[in-house]
Amino acid sequence: ATWKEVAGLPSGVNPIADRSNPAKFYALDMAGHRMYLSTDGGATFTNSYEVTGLPATGGGGGRGGRGGSRLVAVGGKEGDLWIVGQALCHSIDGGRTFKETPNHPPIGQLSFGKAPPGKDYPAIFVAAGGGAAAAGLYRSDDEGATWVRINDAEHQWGNRFECIAGDPRIYGRVYVGTNGRGILYGDIAN
Repeated sequence: ATWKEVAGLPSGVNPIADRSNPAKFYALDMAGHRMYLSTDGGATFTNSYEVTGLPATGGGGGRGGRGGSRLVAVGGKEGDLWIVGQALCHSIDGGRTFKETPNHPPIGQLSFGKAPPGKDYPAIFVAAGGGAAAAGLYRSDDEGATWVRINDAEHQWGNRFECIAGDPRIYGRVYVGTNGRGILYGDIAN
């Protein structure tokens, strides 16, 4: 019925929720190298700090920024953030510092699923765009250090992966939306 403008958030910067602390929201201004922080559920953004380690490729904060870069928060790990775009960067300190993750597939969509057995960091799932050779679905069980392709050339579904979601309860299970071909899911083959 009524709306109130968020205070302290610059125009064009998109906030995301910390998926572990409902009071915290982050908004990244990549052009200005600033992270805006809310500790009152996104009502006001009063704290900001300089960000180091941002990718040189530029991009905007949140979804739909210049260059397609966006900020993603990991569930169950307060302050654990990723920048997804042409580069893939990871922060464990609420976005104060980011470190680029080398050797990743081209990323169209990114999601997190249940951690592998014996580990406490979620599996990372990627729906990769790019050329026909790179397009596919990938999983990392080591915070993006290495990637394994989890589909093959016969299971591309038109190279149209619109969304991806790792299952938070079943390790290795991933759901994929395919732009008109339905929603599919897959498990790790035995």
